[in-house]
Amino acid sequence: MNTTTIARRVRRIALALGFTLSAAAVAAPVSLNVVDVAGNLQLTQKAIEAFRDKNPNLVSTVTFTNAPAPQLPG
Repeated sequence: MNTTTIARRVRRIALALGFTLSAAAVAAPVSLNVVDVAGNLQLTQKAIEAFRDKNPNLVSTVTFTNAPAPQLPG
């Protein structure tokens, strides 16, 4: 084997390993917590729930909370 062939094989192995690790990093669905302080939830809640229902591999649960602006977390 020459140096070019070895370099190509190493590059392919590195790419395969990178794809494997990146897939494992997003393997578990996430839980979202949405805090609505401006009343926008009336417009967006159904869209967020539809996304959750369509993508159960990305989002496991969504929790919605309504709070007045002075109680904004942070």
